[in-house]
Amino acid sequence: MIMNKFKIHLETDTIIKHKNSITGIIYFDFNGILFPEKDWNDFIIVLLNNWMQSSYNNLSSG
Repeated sequence: MIMNKFKIHLETDTIIKHKNSITGIIYFDFNGILFPEKDWNDFIIVLLNNWMQSSYNNLSSG
């Protein structure tokens, strides 16, 4: 049996709230493959929402 590890890294000490947005370091780790890349800094709420919606769409269509 192959065990796959999937992690979302969210560095809480890098979270910054701007006027209407929240940024911080966030990235995926899938068996050592990092996406988009290690220490990616972006709009975390937007990314999490998009990633969850895409994951749901992929899982429900399979």
